[in-house]
Amino acid sequence: MTDDDFRVNFLKKVSVDVGLLLPILCMILMMNQYLSPFRRGFYCEDNTIRYPIKKETVSLASLYLLSLGFPLIFLGMGEILFASEEDYEGDIHHVVFKWRVHKGLVRTYDMMVSFMFGFMVCVLVVIMSQRLLGVMRPNFIQTCRPDIDCLNPAMGHDYHENYTCKSSKEDEEYARLSFPSKHATFCFYTMVYLSVYLQNKVRWEYFSVFNNCMQVAFMIAAWLVSMTQLTDYYHHVGDIIAGIAIGSLVAWFNVCAVYNFFKSSLRMGHKK
Repeated sequence: MTDDDFRVNFLKKVSVDVGLLLPILCMILMMNQYLSPFRRGFYCEDNTIRYPIKKETVSLASLYLLSLGFPLIFLGMGEILFASEEDYEGDIHHVVFKWRVHKGLVRTYDMMVSFMFGFMVCVLVVIMSQRLLGVMRPNFIQTCRPDIDCLNPAMGHDYHENYTCKSSKEDEEYARLSFPSKHATFCFYTMVYLSVYLQNKVRWEYFSVFNNCMQVAFMIAAWLVSMTQLTDYYHHVGDIIAGIAIGSLVAWFNVCAVYNFFKSSLRMGHKK
């Protein structure tokens, strides 16, 4: 394939990628901004929502660094370090707008777009589920501080729907975003994606042990981050299980199916 052909295919690919990712991003922003969590009632005797408030062991900033920043760097390094000779037939560079671009960077772009597509799907599913269901966190009572005397034994058997939280609106809404776990979803999506990526990318026989060790480390990291949400009283067990399932399924589907779609235009051009 000539550089001119590659340039045309690459521009078409970028246009398709933006056309697919931009609507998902818009949906995420709109739902996060305008969709309020479903407001459900509670029983004062429900001990599953009466846990104390604790500081999160893994903050949101750390979560995004682990589940978004780290994999993008890892994928970039992986496409350079673990590429086989078949990946770079002929010249290892393409000329794009007068710049010589290593083919590894082009493949890195493919992987990053594929990864971001799955990640944004996870974000969309989590935000939609959390806000439509409005499941209360384990520390809901402490966070909301409802204007109801739950110490009164007569109030324990009543289902309270008409109440006002004494906390801020932001804290009240955050206390209703328990299902599914964002930490579990994002971490397991990232680590399953990277594990399957390694399994398909690392073809060097003497790297098999390294490959397996990395995959185990990825799974342990995702599991530990998820468990902190239980010990910090931010999620119930069911929230964690649902997050693990969502993240793992999206990652598996993404690596096995979506990635082939995203790279199809350049692959077709390469075969010509």
